[in-house]
Amino acid sequence: MRKSKTFCLRRSAAAAVLILGALVLPEARSAFGCTIVTMARDGKAIIGNNEDWTDPRTRMWIVPAAPGEYGRVLFGFPGNFIQGGINEHGLFLDANALSPTGWKPDPGKPVFETDINNYILAHCATVEDAIAFFDTYSVFLGGGKFVIADARGGSMTVEWAEGKDRITKKDDYYQISTNIPQWNIVRGKVEDDRYNIAEKVILSRNEVSIPAMRAVLAATHKEWAFPTIYSYICDLKDLKVHVYDFHNFEEAYVFDLNEELKKGKKSFEIPALFPVKTYAAIAHAANAPKLGLVELEQKIAEGGVENAVAWYQSVKDRGRTIPEYTLFEGLIQQLGEDRLKENKQTEALAIFKFNTRAFPESPDVWEALGDACRKTGDLKEAGVNYEKALALNPDNEKLKEKLNSLLK
Repeated sequence: MRKSKTFCLRRSAAAAVLILGALVLPEARSAFGCTIVTMARDGKAIIGNNEDWTDPRTRMWIVPAAPGEYGRVLFGFPGNFIQGGINEHGLFLDANALSPTGWKPDPGKPVFETDINNYILAHCATVEDAIAFFDTYSVFLGGGKFVIADARGGSMTVEWAEGKDRITKKDDYYQISTNIPQWNIVRGKVEDDRYNIAEKVILSRNEVSIPAMRAVLAATHKEWAFPTIYSYICDLKDLKVHVYDFHNFEEAYVFDLNEELKKGKKSFEIPALFPVKTYAAIAHAANAPKLGLVELEQKIAEGGVENAVAWYQSVKDRGRTIPEYTLFEGLIQQLGEDRLKENKQTEALAIFKFNTRAFPESPDVWEALGDACRKTGDLKEAGVNYEKALALNPDNEKLKEKLNSLLK
């Protein structure tokens, strides 16, 4: 199949953080998880992924091959928020969140900062293809790392550390990736519980099989505020995909990817694939923090930004064992960008303004509001917000260029 050379740049680098496994904001970094494991031996290449997050509205998309693109299954959340997936050639990709890495674009490469997960699955067939992609483009790696494996048994992680991209290939028949840097891991000296638990299970089972991978995911799943909300396992050679909902590893939805691709494009709500909603899922819905995006939209629609801010102030510190609502600047920013794409400019501006009230010390939210003002034609207000962003981040050269372009 001919590979397309057309690259689509749509989302901001802030949104790219969301794609890397989970948000990496300081207030919740310790709460997030995601455990990704690859194993290859004895003619098998098996991957497993635990997705840890708070939004139970998980989704799965079947995307058949198109000119220049491979067929694939994608996993993620509403709004085409794609976390990872597997393509028809047996290439797997997903991602883990990391603490902020200090990423800077490589001046010798063009920046490719959006829809990366989907793009690689659509255009790469092997780990080596993916390496060629990262060798060609500077990819946002400010808050996470990619995990990529193929049907040949190859496996690697890609992250940014000490001034450059770091590609770490597996040095044994397995590779474990959690929310710690990969490039400097020393076997036997890893200080991460999930990593060590996964390794103990792998070595005790000493087999590359679906049951062994299921045992690893079961042992490393998370509960409470940010639980494992879906998992999947696949032998990348036969492309039989096993999907699990809300860390219930007793029941799997199993499908043949090649057969599903023949049926055409479609999407699924993952919880709807299972006849029984587990008590863990019910308890999470009743007690865990909500993202708060639906409520935010309602409050803005009912009374504008002031109404939304008043609501936010009333709920953000409400006393509970775990917070009732969880609001993150990156998700709110993406909500505003989605409204701009829908030509809902008034709603978009209200959302961006809310973000500056909720997170006034973040230069990103002021820059995003400036970008929105510029897109809607209010250049004066755009400049005001760029100046506020620069006051918080005076070393941002790209932001200086944006401001200077308004003054010409």
